[in-house]
Amino acid sequence: PISPFSCSLGEEPFMIVTNQGDIRRINMNRMEYLEIADNLDNARALSLDISSSTIYWSDEMRRGIFRMSVDQNRRDIRQILGDVQSPGGIAVDWIYSHIYWTDSGAKTLSLATLDGLKRKTLFSKNLMEPAAIAVDPESSFLYWTDIGEPPKIEKAGLNGAGRRILVNIGIEKPTGIALDYIKKRLYWADSGLHELFYTDLNGQRQSSVFHSQKYLANPFGLAVFEDCAYWSDVEGKAVYSVNKFTGTNVKVLASNLTKPRGLVVFHKLMQPIVQNWCVREHAACEYLCVPAPYTDQNYACLCPDGMAPDATGHTCGKETNSSTSSQERGDSSTSSQERGNSSTSSRERGDSSTSSQERGDSITSSQERGDSITSSQERGDSITSSQERDDSITSSQEKSDSSTSSQEEIDPDHLDAVSVGVIALIVILIGIVMCCAAMHWRMILGHVKISRCYSPVQLDAENSMICNGQRMDSVSQQSLL
Repeated sequence: PISPFSCSLGEEPFMIVTNQGDIRRINMNRMEYLEIADNLDNARALSLDISSSTIYWSDEMRRGIFRMSVDQNRRDIRQILGDVQSPGGIAVDWIYSHIYWTDSGAKTLSLATLDGLKRKTLFSKNLMEPAAIAVDPESSFLYWTDIGEPPKIEKAGLNGAGRRILVNIGIEKPTGIALDYIKKRLYWADSGLHELFYTDLNGQRQSSVFHSQKYLANPFGLAVFEDCAYWSDVEGKAVYSVNKFTGTNVKVLASNLTKPRGLVVFHKLMQPIVQNWCVREHAACEYLCVPAPYTDQNYACLCPDGMAPDATGHTCGKETNSSTSSQERGDSSTSSQERGNSSTSSRERGDSSTSSQERGDSITSSQERGDSITSSQERGDSITSSQERDDSITSSQEKSDSSTSSQEEIDPDHLDAVSVGVIALIVILIGIVMCCAAMHWRMILGHVKISRCYSPVQLDAENSMICNGQRMDSVSQQSLL
């Protein structure tokens, strides 16, 4: 018989609650409970797959996620996931056969197949203390709470795309979260404000349903079914219900529990059957296929951490620098590509700097050669000047080779066209300077000859001897040049 205080009609639903060292099945109409699992370490969050009559829970002490059938003939417990530092909330995608969970220790949000064989980190950034989580396979979105600073509720595609904040005002510590698939609402219990709220799935209309310091002292698990909202309270050690529209008719469904946390309602209406796009579109994903909003094909292929899909979008083969989220594609692979592009740019800038330094060394050496040539001309010793130029060129090449080998061993045959052009231009300029200097000295010597040796007056014998000596010196200098 159906109790007059029941919130449900038709097929009789029941509730499953984790109670630290055990898991209990609670009859919602007759307020009876049955222990279905015991000798647990510290059972925490809870979810289920109604089609296979299987429940999934996280264990804080054993740092893993476990599963068990609620069928009385098959109640063997199996661990499907390990290496979960501090499991927060878990949620089963009953259409695509995936499980999503938060890890407040690692500050991540991840997913895996229900057997735990394939695993993927969706988010690893901008998560302070992720907690409760809920999924909606029909709309391809997931929702989760973060009770760190600042507290908020976020939303993203089940493939990690389109991440955004849904609620961050009028919220303090959202510990429990639940979806109303019929009314298209998101409910959450706030243990800081001791209040039950709901909003639409776009975060536009936020409303308070029920406030109570007594019944919402420290809520944890939350579920919405038909006209009622159900939650567990760790401090009250009980399970309560209230009308989800009016916040009236509060009831105690179970009391004197040890530490009630995870809570789910077992009824086929809790998990409606919707389209599986990965099956309909014959998606040939190598690793994981998940529903994807904002896309034409309605699904996306995900790869293991550190890998990304190739050009086809189905095969995994491209390594990435990120070991985190797929999205951060949202978030993940995008940031990895940005970091890769940044590294490439840095290397290009480094190569450019090296080339600039080499050209700078070449120009400096050329200037030194120019100074050497000028000083040689001033001394009037062209042969010595030529030798010094050869020595200077050899020295410049040695310094250039030394500088280049200290940074990187480069074959001279592989100098770029720009460097070769610069060197050729410098050699031409040196030749022009040498020719101009030679002509300049010849003009000076010719001017001295005329001004010192020509006179309209008859020169005496002494002046004639001096001029003849200067002419001989001039001839000697010209022959040297």
